[in-house]
Amino acid sequence: MQFIDGDCQIVPGWLETASQYLATHENAVAVAGRVRERHPEKSVFNRLCDAEWNQPAGQVDAIGGIAMMRLDKVLAVEGFRETLLAGEEPELCLRLRREGGEIWRLETEMALHDADMTRFFQWWRRSRRAGYAYAEGRALHGAGPERHYVAELRRILFWAGLLPVVILALVLSGGPWVRYALVLYPLQVLRLVPREGGERAFFLTLGKFPEMLGVLDYWITGRCGVAIKRYQK
Repeated sequence: MQFIDGDCQIVPGWLETASQYLATHENAVAVAGRVRERHPEKSVFNRLCDAEWNQPAGQVDAIGGIAMMRLDKVLAVEGFRETLLAGEEPELCLRLRREGGEIWRLETEMALHDADMTRFFQWWRRSRRAGYAYAEGRALHGAGPERHYVAELRRILFWAGLLPVVILALVLSGGPWVRYALVLYPLQVLRLVPREGGERAFFLTLGKFPEMLGVLDYWITGRCGVAIKRYQK
């Protein structure tokens, strides 16, 4: 079965390619291809999405919501977890892998995506939602052997939790070390530039702050559904 989001369009030839791959690889339970942003030139935020879709091909831990999956295998693990606000595809892939299934990403073009993200607030909201998903995913499966979202959550807590608290303490103490703590953020951007490029490196670092808000949303109100209502407004 081919899954597709409402803001996407499957490119010609993908359905045949994916069907053939599943037919010839019996251990593969889900397969995805290359997603491209329809209008990356419209905004930096659209370009960030396009870069996010550009992931290495091969056997992977998870793929996104645009994918072809074996329906019987999906039903065998009770499908998508409907209570999740976000991150439902990686969570489903984790359960499929636990049952011995393989997840594959091909180099073949699969779909065009239209994020239509032209304002900073849209990016901020999307990043906050991602933080919520990391916290919820970690709560569900972080103790398992896959360590689901453990590393992602640790990075958020360090860059947007611990480090700001340390900087504030240094400012209040009036010590000279605050200047050295502050320089860690631009150093992190510079560290990421060779791999991610300057634009993406900057927003990956800045994105830890809305992600931290999403983590707090889950920790404080997520379990009773209040945070979910905020994202649905």
